[in-house]
Amino acid sequence: GTDNAINARMASTGRVVVPSCCSVGAVWTTRRAARARARSLRRHAIRPALETDLTQIMRLEKACFGTTAWDENDVRSQFRHDFARITVFDDADGCGVGSAGAAGSRGGAAAGTSGSTSARSGGAGLGTGLYGYLLSWTTRNEVQLMRLGVHPDQQHKGIGSRLMSDLLEYAALCSEGQEGAKVTLEVRKSNERALNFYLLHGFTQVATRRNYYPDSEDAILMDRLLLPQT
Repeated sequence: GTDNAINARMASTGRVVVPSCCSVGAVWTTRRAARARARSLRRHAIRPALETDLTQIMRLEKACFGTTAWDENDVRSQFRHDFARITVFDDADGCGVGSAGAAGSRGGAAAGTSGSTSARSGGAGLGTGLYGYLLSWTTRNEVQLMRLGVHPDQQHKGIGSRLMSDLLEYAALCSEGQEGAKVTLEVRKSNERALNFYLLHGFTQVATRRNYYPDSEDAILMDRLLLPQT
């Protein structure tokens, strides 16, 4: 009756629709939880990775990628390359992010603020203060996303999106108005979760690379243009 009519009007205007079975108290509880999560995210820092973070980054790498994790020497070498950029999501106060994604892929998986050089304790399932990390490579007019991982115990909290947003901001600054500047990545064809994450952040599928991975699975090439082409 009345509830359905109100919900229909709210839906037509794009406003939040409250199901008839839900109480106002339940709605406000959900809103309070969302605000608390946002405040929690703001307490954490995205910062450039330091070589002293390597042990924690490798724990993340193994937790996120399992048998396809990079070797420690491969990750360590990234600190030696001028074109490589690693950023981490650092739980500065060691208290976690709130209630319990990001997707990872080889060649598709990044920048930030200053942080302490000391390792920190705390963090669900990690034993460290780093919950996520991103690696990118930068050339003249392209930033390639190489690794993006968020610890399984800390997914679905906006950490991957924070890292991605930081990368896109960095890439825009690097492009310096160059025509055709873009961010690129590869992701496994079967990794629907990762594909949806990248689509949500403005990437489009541009090609398929056959037998790209060691197990012969195809890779989907995706990119996001930073400036419109003329």
